[in-house]
Amino acid sequence: MNITVYPRSMQGVGNFNDGQIIEYKPIAFPRETTAIPRLGPLFYWAWAETKITSKIPLHPHRAFEILSYGLKGKVEHYDTAGHQTFMQEGDAQLIKAGSGISHSETLFAPHTEMFQIWFEPNLSETITHHPFYAQYNNEDFPVKQEDESTIKTIIGEHSSIELETDVQMYDITTTNSFDYVYKENRQLAIMVIEGNGVINGNDVRATDFVVITELNEKIHFTTNDALRVVVIDVPIETDYPLYHKVYEANP
Repeated sequence: MNITVYPRSMQGVGNFNDGQIIEYKPIAFPRETTAIPRLGPLFYWAWAETKITSKIPLHPHRAFEILSYGLKGKVEHYDTAGHQTFMQEGDAQLIKAGSGISHSETLFAPHTEMFQIWFEPNLSETITHHPFYAQYNNEDFPVKQEDESTIKTIIGEHSSIELETDVQMYDITTTNSFDYVYKENRQLAIMVIEGNGVINGNDVRATDFVVITELNEKIHFTTNDALRVVVIDVPIETDYPLYHKVYEANP
C-alpha cells in the first residue's frame, strides 16, 4: 500500500475577484501548482471559501462531469439552460457539461465553503450529449450508521446521482474507528474536513489531502476526536483513454 499525505501547504491555491473567494486545490488544472496532477478519472478538486458575498461570472464548460458539494453557507447556481438553484450545507449540484453549458455561481456571506470536483468520463462520447443539471438536497442522500461512524453516500449505491464516470464518493464521520472496504484495482483520494486522526498509521488533520494507491489491505480510520472525511474511490485504469490535461480552451 502507498499512502501520501499532502497538507494544505503542498496544495495549489487560486482565487476569484481579487481574493474574495479563495480556492485550495489538491488537484488543479493544467500548468497550475498542485499536490497531484490527477487520480485516474478524478481530474480536479478544489475547496473554495469566502466570508463575503462574491460571484463567479458566467463561464462555459464542456464534456466533464462537475460536482459541487456544500460544506457551509449558501451557493447560488445559474446556467444558460435556465436553472437557478441554491445549495446549502450537505447539498450537491451536478453538471454534465456535454456539448456545452455556461453557468455562474454566487457564494454568500457570512461564510461559505464548498467543494468543486471534476470527473472525466469518455470525453469523445460525452461531448456529443445534451448538457444536464440537477440539484440534490442533503436529506435525499442515503445515510447509514455503523457503530460510532456515519456514512453518507454521495455517489454510489442507492444515491440519486448517476455519472458516466466510474466513481464512488462518501462523506464519513467517525468518533472512534472505521474500516473502509474497497475492491481490487481501485485507488482513493481523501480530504479531511474536520478533526484529527490516523489513517493506516499516518497522522492526519483537517485540510489534509490523502492519496492511497496500490491497495492491498484494509483502510483503517481512527480518532480520539470526531474525524470527518470525504472519500473518492476511482479505478486505477479506465476502458477509455484519459485526457492528459492539455484540453482545448473552455473545458
